[in-house]
Amino acid sequence: MCSGGLGKTDTGSTNVIGGLALEVFERNGRRYGSSKPEYNFEPHVAEDVFLSMLSEAGVDVFYQVIATSVSMGKGGTVSTINNASGTTFSAKAFADATYEGDLFAMAGASFAVGRESSATYGESFNGRYKYSPDNQIQTRVNPFAENGDPLPLVITGDVSPPGTGDKLVQAYNFRLCVTQNTSNFQPFPKPDSYDPEEWELFRRYAVVLAQEKGGVQLRDFLGNTRQAIGSKFDMNNGGPLSTDCIGCSWAWPEAPWGQRAAIWSRHKQYHLSLMEFLRTDKSIPAAVRAEAASWGLCADEFTDTGYWPEQLYVREGRRLVGDRVFTQNTAQKDHEQPDGIGCGSYNFDSHHSQRLVCAPDTKNCEPPSAQPPAGTNLTGWYFVDEGDVEINPGEYQIPFWVLLPKRAELTNVIVPISVSSSHIGYCTLRLEPQYMIMGHAAGAAAALAVSGGVAVQDVPVARLQSILRSQHAILDLPSTPRLRGA
Repeated sequence: MCSGGLGKTDTGSTNVIGGLALEVFERNGRRYGSSKPEYNFEPHVAEDVFLSMLSEAGVDVFYQVIATSVSMGKGGTVSTINNASGTTFSAKAFADATYEGDLFAMAGASFAVGRESSATYGESFNGRYKYSPDNQIQTRVNPFAENGDPLPLVITGDVSPPGTGDKLVQAYNFRLCVTQNTSNFQPFPKPDSYDPEEWELFRRYAVVLAQEKGGVQLRDFLGNTRQAIGSKFDMNNGGPLSTDCIGCSWAWPEAPWGQRAAIWSRHKQYHLSLMEFLRTDKSIPAAVRAEAASWGLCADEFTDTGYWPEQLYVREGRRLVGDRVFTQNTAQKDHEQPDGIGCGSYNFDSHHSQRLVCAPDTKNCEPPSAQPPAGTNLTGWYFVDEGDVEINPGEYQIPFWVLLPKRAELTNVIVPISVSSSHIGYCTLRLEPQYMIMGHAAGAAAALAVSGGVAVQDVPVARLQSILRSQHAILDLPSTPRLRGA
């Protein structure tokens, strides 16, 4: 994602970033003449940094390879990955570095999708979440059409009590590299099809903002467009009605690539249609429409894909279920780990998963309603977004076992991205610096497993830690850790 539009890196505490992760940021800084690490990226510079590191390490890269199956050997080992083109890749050890966990799923490892119940691992933040004020609508907007159906973009999948588990996946979006610099400006393309009626929920929100708050501003819809480098900005979701396509991501983790392509296109058309709405709809004041039109894509980024990033921001796909599982409590309470291979520090950061419709006599939509009974007077009904969690656990050590499948299932695959974690546990591990930290450890561990002829579960942890420290990884917590979230 650093080379896919996520230009404003979510670092948390930079004191815990070391090893190859820090080298990436240092190389990025040197591109701008700085001796210090630069944590924000121009996508094309990030791509060049990564490709340079691969080239220097003598790594062969194969593009556009779609794995279709695996062949299994003895003792829970993957022997080959088989591809749609008919080619195969054989190895003594594999790393599943996909956002979706496709390799370990094909190999038969246990995994989870969506949210566990709060009771599963004794977590207070997991499951269908209680009302959160973060990125939340603060005023009541009726979510129903005149015929009683929910408006488009009101997508509800679970109305169970808070704490109940479900299969819902937090929202995705594209992290766009945008600018107002006319010398590097590429206008947003028109969406393939644009239906103004699909944006009635946003239109009603704009009307209510004008009535209750005295006006509409662009940041009400694009509230998290943050400066990355120079005149380039990272356009991310911000607020209740923004670039997150809430409810569009649920099928992605387990979908075949043909279906994923359709979901990818759905997200792109959503974002393009949002920009079209903000530029043209009369419910938006003229000055705000003009401001929306002043933003465009960067003409020097993603030049081979129409200035639009290839990578959808897959915030969460499948999650491995190993012999141990990283949870809210691991980060908050068991933050010191004897087999630590790196550290984390960012929020439990879950975006919304759905929109709930709410009866007039309820506060904060408790309890929610899936659909009012036929004939119900819909006056006063409103909606809220559900799923956002933004609570910081403080610094913690990332244990080696988070990378490991169950020993009884898979012994030569290591997993640095879709790691063994609950939904909430994953929400603090899913940041790019931590992905890099876990990737560094996974590569070193895989090499040890191959050289020692052992299962990944039997890699000598002390030796692994020694190697990582020699490569400037930071395994120990700061001497004055930050306070942990309640």
